[in-house]
Amino acid sequence: MKFIFAALVLLNGLVALPAAETISPSTEKKSAPTFVVNGHTLHAKEQAWVGFVAKAVIPQLKGTRPDRIKIAAEVSWWGLKEGLYKTPNPIAFSSCSKLQPDGKKKDVPLGPLAACETGRAWQVGIAAVQVGNFPAEKVSDTIKELWPEKSIAEILKEAARIAGYKANDPTSTAIANSTGVLQKSWLLRHPVVGFTLVDKNIRNQCINSSHDYCFGSRWPETAAYAPTQQAALKSIADLEKIYDALAP
Repeated sequence: MKFIFAALVLLNGLVALPAAETISPSTEKKSAPTFVVNGHTLHAKEQAWVGFVAKAVIPQLKGTRPDRIKIAAEVSWWGLKEGLYKTPNPIAFSSCSKLQPDGKKKDVPLGPLAACETGRAWQVGIAAVQVGNFPAEKVSDTIKELWPEKSIAEILKEAARIAGYKANDPTSTAIANSTGVLQKSWLLRHPVVGFTLVDKNIRNQCINSSHDYCFGSRWPETAAYAPTQQAALKSIADLEKIYDALAP
């Protein structure tokens, strides 16, 4: 499969990942390989984002190549089963579980500068990470481990750029100047940060344990990639093989 990627440029030690708008499925369907996960052929958008993870995210994760591939496979499985890889821009993804007047919960998309109410489930980024699962200190410590000497402001600017916001865009400026929980949400939207942290949740809750929200058939993507824990492990194993073939 051919993907359209911006060049990976080294900026003061921080690799510049491709921006979201540069990532698109190939139109050359006849020559594109087929990626199959748990017996399901990935949608063109899903394949494009898997390609993004292989080329842009895996090289920046910590650990040996097999370790990095395993992290990417586990987190990509989570993103696939949550349906994020079919969205136009999972990097900028933000969804809040809001309580409706009838007392029921509903997942509502949020704009780039909106924050979810305290105590509500808030899922962001291509890693589909819950903002409330990690304290700000843990997020900042992870960034220091990934990129020593890099500032929070630099990571915020990079996250905004990857999400498709131009440097002089008011939204990008607001992201770079954000504080509190909104800032944390954008740090988690940086793919490398999100992948590094959410993998701990996935291993604890879905692989080493079997929480009910990890599996099921309520949504088509979950039914395809995670109807049961056994099927989820098969999906992860298939993704490991795909990444082993694609990643540097």
